[in-house]
Amino acid sequence: MSEPYSEEPADSEAARRLLEFGDDYRNYLDSQSDGASSLSANQIPSPVRRRRPAGVPGDSSLLDSDSDLEDIRHVIIQSRKQLMFSEDVFRKQLARTSPGHFLASDFAEIVATCQENIRCLRVILENVEEEGGLLSTQECKDIRGLVQRWDMLQTRAEDLQRVRTLQREMAALRDELLDLASRVSSLESEVQDREQLETRIQQVKIELASLRDRKTQLLQVNVAVHRFLTDTGHPAAVLKDDVAELYRVWDETFQTVSQQLGSLQRVSQAWQQFEVHLSELQGALRSDQNTLRMLDSALQGGTVSADVATSVRDVAKVLSEKQDSDNDDVLCQGPMILGHASTTTQVSTSTSPQSTEGSLSDSGISDSGSEQELSERERRLAALRRLARHLEAVLAPGSEALVNMAKRIEQTESELRGLQRACRELIVRTAVCVEARSAVPLTIPGSNSVPHRPLTVNSRKKKHQDRSEDSRRMVLGVSGAGDPDDEPEPGKSRPWLWRVMRAALPFQMAIVALFCVACLLEPHCCDAINNLNLSLTPQLRYVRGPPPV
Repeated sequence: MSEPYSEEPADSEAARRLLEFGDDYRNYLDSQSDGASSLSANQIPSPVRRRRPAGVPGDSSLLDSDSDLEDIRHVIIQSRKQLMFSEDVFRKQLARTSPGHFLASDFAEIVATCQENIRCLRVILENVEEEGGLLSTQECKDIRGLVQRWDMLQTRAEDLQRVRTLQREMAALRDELLDLASRVSSLESEVQDREQLETRIQQVKIELASLRDRKTQLLQVNVAVHRFLTDTGHPAAVLKDDVAELYRVWDETFQTVSQQLGSLQRVSQAWQQFEVHLSELQGALRSDQNTLRMLDSALQGGTVSADVATSVRDVAKVLSEKQDSDNDDVLCQGPMILGHASTTTQVSTSTSPQSTEGSLSDSGISDSGSEQELSERERRLAALRRLARHLEAVLAPGSEALVNMAKRIEQTESELRGLQRACRELIVRTAVCVEARSAVPLTIPGSNSVPHRPLTVNSRKKKHQDRSEDSRRMVLGVSGAGDPDDEPEPGKSRPWLWRVMRAALPFQMAIVALFCVACLLEPHCCDAINNLNLSLTPQLRYVRGPPPV
């Protein structure tokens, strides 16, 4: 059988000295669970100054120095391993994703780890340099190298953190610009009334002012990126690309908002012009109505003066649908007949409802006809229709404003057509009154009374025959320029053959002149002179003389 286990009783004084010996380095030693922790769990605190209890012999002092040296070297080794691990993780994460995808906590953790290791290594280096002899020169140099590497890693992490911040700011500003552009685009929908149009104009103006304020933020971001790249020398080309993209988005948004504002303002101006022109046209029609009423009263009184005839002519010009020269001739006959009591010249006044119906019909405005042929009132009505068509592209179909606009145009057109009919009736009545008065023989005071009725009939027949002959010639296509009996009367237009000859005469003269020049250049004797130099044909000449024969 084995002997029972026995040992000497423990010495309490020796146990106390063993427990109180040196410092407590358990905080510096990593457990197995700490080896698999993150970077934040591997932070190394600063070493604590060694406590030297009183009464320790010299051999204990040597043993204490050896223990501190081992702990310092262990801390340095752990810091080097942690540095290699941090650099490897940093390099892999940076190669995998851009700085914009890093979380703020990742950068903060890396920077905090770098700062803690730098602080611990600097404290160790200061203590070693104060006491001296604990570490060799190479080991101190290695510690300084570790501090520099940790410093470089911290600088890189801070630079990337700054890059990430700038990218986030530019991305937020870009999203704001795109959101502003989408808000303005949503205002392009059709409006219902004038109030809604003015409200949208104010909204677009507010968005445009906000966009101009964003230009200041854009300038600040650009300055920050330029300063960062200049101070750090960081090769972050992506920042320059982001700034260029941000400026491009701002320019496109500003152009879109400006175009939208200009379009809405043009619509507002067109609407305002429509209201102004419609009011002016309605006022002019009321004035024409009053004029027609006054002329009607004058005709009912039986007196047709020159002023009345002139007023009828003026009203007919502004109310007629087309400016017809025949109507002007007919309407100008009134003042000629009623100009003076001593006038004996009489003209034909064969004005009938059928003759005036062609120029003052109710056919409406023809789009194919020229606007210059329309009267003043018709031109104004056509301008109102164009403005209405321009507003139809912006207003919602079937909106109250569009229906009201069409109704007002229709009422104005109906009023214009009514005034045109009244004007036609007034013209017919005026012509009848003038014809009835012209049938009465007029005499010159102090002379014999000579009836002019046969002269008037003869002049009517002659003028009717002339018009019939002109119509016959136009139908048959026969020109009367070659007939000596059909010489054009003074005041009439010359025949078309004379115009053609006058246009062709310069060309004929030019051809004759060229023929004369050719005759003058023709040589008189082919044997006596060399006429090759006078030829107009291309010639081959030798610049340096003829070739040797």
